[in-house]
Amino acid sequence: MVEAIFIDFYGTVVFEDGENVAKISRIIYETGKAESVGEIGNYWWKRFKTLFENSYGEMFQTQRELETQSLKDTIDYFSSTADADKLSNEMFEYWVAPPIFEESKEFFARSRCIGNKGFLDK
Repeated sequence: MVEAIFIDFYGTVVFEDGENVAKISRIIYETGKAESVGEIGNYWWKRFKTLFENSYGEMFQTQRELETQSLKDTIDYFSSTADADKLSNEMFEYWVAPPIFEESKEFFARSRCIGNKGFLDK
């Protein structure tokens, strides 16, 4: 018999990327022309959302490609001198290994279906 746990990952098992997005938005704010850090975060999210809503069929792009493009678009929109590739790599690194909630570690430690102990060590 196959046993599995189906869960929502971000915000349920691991921390959302809000702090990381805020950090990147601050960098764009400090190197560009915006009225507020929040304006940058809002623009970035709307641009990212538009890109992924239109990414299907022959127009499909990976989340990584969409994230990079939305960052470049945001940097351009706010006339920032920030390095899009560097910021994109920071976001990707967070997405690959976000910090896990302590309660999640406890839950998975008690579960019989988790075979990857490395996941719990983060």
